Amino acid sequence: MADIDLNTIEIASAVNTNDYAHITTSGGVHKRVLIDKLVNLAKTGAINDVQASLLDKLTDGCFIFYHRAVESTDNYPVACKPSQWKAKENAGEVANGVLLIQGDKHLVIAPTGSAQIHWGTGNVAVTATTGDRVVAMKDFDGKAKTAAIIANAAYSGDGVDYAPGYCAAYSRTNKNGVGLQAGRWWLPSVGELAMIWANKSKINACLALIKNGQQLVESAHWTSTENSAAYAWFLYLNNGNLLTWGNKASYSYYVRPVSAFLN
Repeated sequence: MADIDLNTIEIASAVNTNDYAHITTSGGVHKRVLIDKLVNLAKTGAINDVQASLLDKLTDGCFIFYHRAVESTDNYPVACKPSQWKAKENAGEVANGVLLIQGDKHLVIAPTGSAQIHWGTGNVAVTATTGDRVVAMKDFDGKAKTAAIIANAAYSGDGVDYAPGYCAAYSRTNKNGVGLQAGRWWLPSVGELAMIWANKSKINACLALIKNGQQLVESAHWTSTENSAAYAWFLYLNNGNLLTWGNKASYSYYVRPVSAFLN
């Protein structure tokens, strides 16, 4: 078929089923398809299948994690492809969060997060501190760090209005009260939060599928990695800027709890 002169193309306000739609293949070849054929494709669900396949490819490595209560009453922890989630949610399943698998590591990212809050009221270093960016990036021990922080006398009374306490108290359960309850979430370490930043678009695409899910805020987020007695590391989810001078008691940043594929 000859090349189409763009100057001759008309904008149609209405079409008939016997009209043609012009398409161009990836190889630059012009073709035309009857509108009736396109309608039939939509009726057979072919377009929906393509959309579902594309969604799963765009979110490769991300899944929706939940404890099943509807499709089975065993409350087992399971995960599904993003394209499968809405049907399950409409049937009554509740998402614990977005399961991210990257190499030999995985995280479950909470569907919602906090507003900007302080890290803590104390001025004590609870865990091993570091001012070295490379060392901080290798820290994937947010679970143990959060547990140690909220158990420490300097921070034990801070509660849910502070980053570690907010994460420790976070809870997501199914209709049977089973899921990732309080005590199973933690404030991500630098390495864990960096994983989230590196996969932000995929995670946000999954969060958009979860009822009342909140997109990751493109601003500074606290980590559980301490720089010193008075400072903790924080990371900007818009540009990956990782900084050490977040004063625990006077600076306020966003918080997004994380967990794991737990029974």
